[in-house]
This record gives sequence, structure tokens and C-alpha cells, in this order.
Amino acid sequence: MDKGIRSDHKKLGLKALNGAQTVAAVSHALKESLQPIINNDIQVLPNFIDTALFRPLSNTKVDKKRKTIELVSVGDLIERKNISLGLRTLKELSKVHNVKYTIVGDGKERDALRHLAQQLEISSAVTFTGKLEKHEVATILNRSNVLLHCSKLETFGLVVIEALCCGLFVVSTPSKGVDMMKNCDGLFISQDHSIESIKKEMESVIDLISKTKSTELRSTISSKAKEAYDVKGYLKKYEKVIGPFYKEKG
Repeated sequence: MDKGIRSDHKKLGLKALNGAQTVAAVSHALKESLQPIINNDIQVLPNFIDTALFRPLSNTKVDKKRKTIELVSVGDLIERKNISLGLRTLKELSKVHNVKYTIVGDGKERDALRHLAQQLEISSAVTFTGKLEKHEVATILNRSNVLLHCSKLETFGLVVIEALCCGLFVVSTPSKGVDMMKNCDGLFISQDHSIESIKKEMESVIDLISKTKSTELRSTISSKAKEAYDVKGYLKKYEKVIGPFYKEKG
């Protein structure tokens, strides 16, 4: 979607896509990018979530007095994920609120991001966990209040749905992959990729958190996301796409 694929990878990809019995894309945005360059028709099958793992956990401790807002970002520490925007937003929020920021993931920008946190004088409020297993990510999501998702480009945005299924608010920058989820409860999409725009959405979320019981918020957000993206609901969609090929084989 960002036209950044290597030419040799593109050649192999086109061979696989044009030789497949069926092609599925995780979003309409990805379909629109692929369709002009391949001969096969493309079906849209969004990613699904293991809601037995990503769900609100009753035994997870969250700041009940809401004195501290716990932010979390999850993803590879690469330029496209734009974690630096999250750090700069944290700097602005910390002028008014008591905010902590957990960054889950690893990548070539790790050292640069640590250095940026030091430059911004927010190191004491930031925790870098490194790469974690899925069950560990689910635990951290449940200990948090808001997923801060600053990615420049997403074909889907799996972690956004995982966070919503855990009952978190999500503040995200706009991208074609995330925009398809805009009707989900708890998802706030900023107008652009600026600090001011992200901060504005964060202030709205913090205000909601301060006025509403945490358990009620989590339950409402989680139930709507689960209804839309639970794996069980996708079985029929997959059967519809791949079923005809099984029938051909008898």
C-alpha cells in the first residue's frame, strides 16, 4: 500500500497471487491497492480475534481512583509505526495529567526511541517491554486504559481490535485499515497525524474515563468489538470463500 515492496518480492508476490485459486485481503483498502495489478478477483476477509484471550480480565488491577492514565502502544519499533509521535504526545499530556506509557515491541528504532524519551525528559513515565507473547500482551492491555496507535499506514490494525476486545479505549491516527473500524465503540480517530490532533482525542478519552465506571466502559467496548470480530463469526465467511473449491474436489 505504501509502494515500498522490493521488486524481487513483488515479482514473487504477483506469481503467487495470480496462481492462487482465491485471494483474500484483510481490508477494502488493501484490495483496492492489489486489484489493479493482479488478474484474480479479491475477497475481503478482515482479521479475526481470539476473544478467549483478548477480553476484559476481572482479576487485573487498574487504577480505580484514576489518578494515573495508563497508555500502551503495541507494535514493531519501526518508522512506520510512528512511536515517536506517541512519546511527543505523552510529553504534552504529562503537563496536565499523570500519565504512564508502556511500549510493547522491538525493532531497529528501539535505541532512538529510548534516546527521544530522555531528550523529552519523560523516561520515568515510559516503559519499554521488548517483544512479548500474545498472552503477555493481553495482560498488559488489561492493565491499561488507552491504546495509543500512531501508525502511518495499516492494512488492518490487528492490535486496535485486540485492545477494543479487552475493553480499552483506542486513540488512533487515521489510516485506511483502521478507518474501516470507525463505528466501533471506544475508537477515537484523530483528524491527522499531528500532536495537537492526537492530544485532542486523548483529552476526550481521559474526560470519559474520569466520568464513567471503568467496568461499565470495558464491558460495553468489549462486547461490541467481540460481536464484530470474534473468530466464530468468521467461520461462515471463510466457508463461503473457500467452500466452492472443496466441492470441486468432491
